[in-house]
Amino acid sequence: MTELITKLKQSPNIKPNERYDVLKTGERLQGNIFYFPMSVELAERANPGIKMSDLPDGYGMIGGSARNYLEALTNPEMDIPLPRDIDLVYCGELDEFDTDVADELAQELAPRDFENGHGVQLLENVEEYMSDRDFTINQVLVTSDGVYATNQAIKDMKDYCIRPTPYEAEYGLSDKLALKAIRLLAEYRTDGVQASVEVEDLEENYDDIRPFWHALMLDKTLELGDDVASEYLRLLGKYNMRPFPNAEGYDDPMVVYKALLEWTDFVPSDAVQEKLDGQNNRERTLRRMGLTGVKISRG
Repeated sequence: MTELITKLKQSPNIKPNERYDVLKTGERLQGNIFYFPMSVELAERANPGIKMSDLPDGYGMIGGSARNYLEALTNPEMDIPLPRDIDLVYCGELDEFDTDVADELAQELAPRDFENGHGVQLLENVEEYMSDRDFTINQVLVTSDGVYATNQAIKDMKDYCIRPTPYEAEYGLSDKLALKAIRLLAEYRTDGVQASVEVEDLEENYDDIRPFWHALMLDKTLELGDDVASEYLRLLGKYNMRPFPNAEGYDDPMVVYKALLEWTDFVPSDAVQEKLDGQNNRERTLRRMGLTGVKISRG
């Protein structure tokens, strides 16, 4: 039986076509879409945060949880962290779609997105779905029977390349997607992966982004941890995209985040609100003790 994953030799002399040998393990469907069968090993390695068997028939995963499967396929040596949330799609028979079931699932697995009006997405045509994704590494769909991805998604995930799809690149990325590209880059870099961003003129075209989008994307990085948020801010500086570019001392993600909240009507996620509350409580305690501005030593 053909192995689901072909581990590549880590050699500087590896041929370009050998680098993407994983494509040989899949079945080419129509156009540039490939299918890779599901296995227990693949599901465990992907660390998606939920078992496909826990979902009703006809449901699948997209977004970050689906990218985990794509990464497990293309880079089997990597330890893959849990996704930030679960994005669901329904690709079964339309006359069997139950909106109540869909809403319950979305509310349970992606409450933040559900509150913002993003529930279960209906998918009727896989080719159309793949073509209008934002980045090529998001051209992936996972169902109980396997992984569906474009050949470009496979190649770019193998190389950890964050590249806009032709659909998005034609007219240039929106401010929100430009920030998302940097967020994804920060996530990979924090995990020790030398990822790259392939967005034309990224350093030149995104120096005047609305504070709301900055707050949204910084919130998502803070959910993943202060280390991701710090790397994200560093990369924003590198690409001339940082909020408050003329301010000094804005290296602390929470300081920047609080400043952005003053300028927007953005509502923090529950996880980040807990961080804010904890920090505010600590600051109040220090003020009561007369320790404001005092450097505290661990010694």
